[in-house]
This record gives sequence, C-alpha cells and structure tokens, in this order.
Amino acid sequence: MNIGDLPPELLVKIFSHLSQDDLFTVIDQVCVNWREQLLNEPSLWRKINFPYHVWIDFSKYTKQFTNIASHIQELTIAEHRLQQVLNYGGNIEFSNLKVIHISLDTYDFCNEIVKRCPVVETVGLSIQDALRVDIEKCLKILESITLKGLLIEYRGEREKFNRAMTSFIRQQPALQELTITTEKIFADNVFKDLFKWCPKITKFRCGEDCISNSVFTESEEPLDLTDLSVTGAFDFNDDGLSSATRRSRNLTSLDITGCTNISNEGFRYISENCRSLKNLTFGSKFIDLIPLAIGSESLSVIAAGCQLLESLSVRQCSIDDLGVTRIAQCCRNIKVIDFHFCPMITDVSLFAIADNCVHLDTASFTLADGITIKGVIAPILSCLKLYRLRFGFCKNITHVPDTAEDFAPDEPEQERGVIRRYFEKVNTINRDGVDINLSHLKILQLPCPNITTRTILQLAVLCPDLERLDTGRSRLNFNQEEKEQLMSSCKLLSYEEE
Repeated sequence: MNIGDLPPELLVKIFSHLSQDDLFTVIDQVCVNWREQLLNEPSLWRKINFPYHVWIDFSKYTKQFTNIASHIQELTIAEHRLQQVLNYGGNIEFSNLKVIHISLDTYDFCNEIVKRCPVVETVGLSIQDALRVDIEKCLKILESITLKGLLIEYRGEREKFNRAMTSFIRQQPALQELTITTEKIFADNVFKDLFKWCPKITKFRCGEDCISNSVFTESEEPLDLTDLSVTGAFDFNDDGLSSATRRSRNLTSLDITGCTNISNEGFRYISENCRSLKNLTFGSKFIDLIPLAIGSESLSVIAAGCQLLESLSVRQCSIDDLGVTRIAQCCRNIKVIDFHFCPMITDVSLFAIADNCVHLDTASFTLADGITIKGVIAPILSCLKLYRLRFGFCKNITHVPDTAEDFAPDEPEQERGVIRRYFEKVNTINRDGVDINLSHLKILQLPCPNITTRTILQLAVLCPDLERLDTGRSRLNFNQEEKEQLMSSCKLLSYEEE
C-alpha cells in the first residue's frame, strides 16, 4: 500500500494537520484525487486566517478562495485582500460564513459583507485610519442585518464613535457579544444604553479607559453577563466592581487587568458574588519596578469563594506563597496558572501546586527568584496532565544536586522529598527503561539566565513526550554526546541548531 491507496477519511485526517499555506497552494497540485478530497471536505476550510499585519504574496491564494468559499465559517482578512478575491471570483458568496474579522480601508466595503455573507452573525472591524473609514457609515450599513456579535478596534474621534455605537445598539436587540478596543474613548453613556437595548448581552469586553463605575452603579437590574472584561480603566474601582459582580451573578470569566484602583476589598466582592467563576485575570497592564499592592489576602478570599476556578492569571502583584497555596488547596479544578512578575513566590508555591492540582494543564512563572530547580521538578513529577510549563527569568533555577544526599544541613524536608523522588524516578527509568507514571509534558520553556545543558538533560529524563524545548535567547550548545542523550530521553523532540 502507498499513500495513494489510503481511504478518503484517513487522507483528510492527514490534511487536517497541515498548514493553511499547504492546503491553499500545495496539496491540490499533487494529483486529481488529492485535489478532490481537499476541495470537497468542509472541515478543512472552516476557519481561514490571513492576519492583517503579516505580509504575503496573496495573489497565489485568490483562485482557491472561489473553490472553498462555501465551506468557510470564520474568516480573518484585510479588505484589500478580500477585494482581490472578489475581483477574481465575480459573484462569489460566502454562504456559510458566520464570523468575519476584517481590517477596513473604506467604509463602503461593509456593503460587501452584507451582500456576500447572508448568514453572518459576528463582525469584527479593525479601523486604524478614522479619516478614511467613517465609523458612523460603517455601523449604519451593518444595522441592516441582525448580529449576535460585534468586535471593534478603533482609533478616532470620540463623539463620532459614541453616536455610531448608540445608533447601532438600538437596532440590535439580539446582540450577545460586544468587544471594544479603543484609545481612551470614554463611552459611559453608550454602554449604559447597551444593557437597556441589548438585554441578551452575555459577553462584554472593553479596554483602554473606556468606562467608569457609573456603567454599572446607576442601576440594579440583573445582567446576563457570563464574560466581563474591563481593562485599563482607571475610573473603575471597588464600587464599580461591586455593582458589576452583584448584577452579574452568572459570571464565569472576569478580566480586570490594568484597573489599578481596585483594592483587596474589590476581591471580596468577586468572592461573594461570582461563585461560578472559572477564569480570572488581574494585575498591572504595564511593566513597573514596583508590584501592585494586591496581595495574598485577595487570592485567599478568591480561593474561598470561587472554588470552581479553572484559570488564574496574575500580573505584577504582591502575591506570596500563602495566596498560591490557598488557590492550590481550594480550587482543585485549576488547569491554567500564570504568575508574571510576582517576585515573592518561591518553591513552596510549586510544592502546593504539585500536591493539589491534578488537572493542571499549563503553568507559567516569570521573574520569581525564589523558585529553584526543585520547584521546577515538583509539578513535572506530580501533575501528570501538565502540557506546558514555563519559567522565565528566574535566576536561581540551576541544576539538580549530584546525589539525593547532597543537601545543606538546614534544607527543609519538603525540598529533600522532591529531590529524593527525582532520583527514585531516574533510578526506576535506568533500571526498567520505562515508567508508566511519567509526565506527559509537551512544552518546556526555561528562558532563565543560569540554565545549563546539564539542567536540561536532568529534566529531559522525566519528560519522554516532550516536543518543544525553549531556553530563550541564550541558546544552549549541546555537544554530540549530549544531543544523543537528549534525543534518547525525548524521542519526539525536534532539535535544531541555529
């Protein structure tokens, strides 16, 4: 049997692992059979993404669009590229397109969206040049269709934006999602109207200092919000958070990154009002030398009230081991943990995570000098569902001691236990050649200044499924013997020299 004899369903499965570029420009050139399977399989074309900021020679893609337009359900593209497709395809119609994200050069291109996308439900507009693209005319055109979602990235005049949005939301009673990314366009009155005219809103995201407390404090009407993101809003503080969470008892996702006037008191409101919360993100939006005053008291309160939490992301706060330990002990469903620039975190936090977070999938810690190699090893040994592990710029991560007895006299027993387990595991592998309880870690990222080849080789023994290894800018130089040892431990790892 050769590859040409494979059944269609298996061939499609193989195609599904190829890049978008290969699907557009390579596969249909191989043979007639492959071309037919490619063009007649909708699942391969459901989501097409041509990022606005990536330059490509788009002419080689236009022809294929005419063949697969009816399969596309989500499309991200720039206006000038889509115009090339329309010029080539004439009467082309995206008959199953539900979601389109487009970078606009002219307002009247919205007419093409209305005309050629008959079932579109969500529209994302990126408007970088407000002088060329009239936001009022854009949204006036879109008022003619019923949308469930609108996402706008806009840099322009405040009053024009407010007028356009006010008119639009009054014509969209079915709207369920609104995401606004602007540059300090204060729009309190618009968003107050939003909850009045669009009662089905479940996802509301705004950033860049768009709103203040009054969006939520001037009414006590319950909201159906499940996903709320208010980022970079300096006039949104504990009072606004109290009202928002009290009115939105069904919140499952909350992002208040950059709302620097929220204090530890605000987290008490989250704990009391958001018992179903699964995703929480908070902290500073910009790098500063001094972490925010939000400390472990806040995390302890969240741990007590939000025990269904699955994802926690914290940026630049005064969190220490007490808060992380409480999260690990109380939130047993936690899958994603990300602590960026929380310098008070040490190995103790990693030990607590290893002991309690059996469902952990992704963990990331940066700029925490209290973390050592023992903290790295602990979750690798214990969290067997761990997929990605990252430690960035943690200068005290070096290598494992030479023997299990190589400790300082005052070494805590918990740290001794981690290293003993490490050597027991290594000895089992060396003796039996395999250990059924090894980690299934796929991605290990260690861009730390004192990482050596010795460190990597010691960790690789515990990670036979490792596929990606990243040590940052200071790429390690493995000699031939070390390369062979690394590949022997991690047979799926792709190693390339720079």
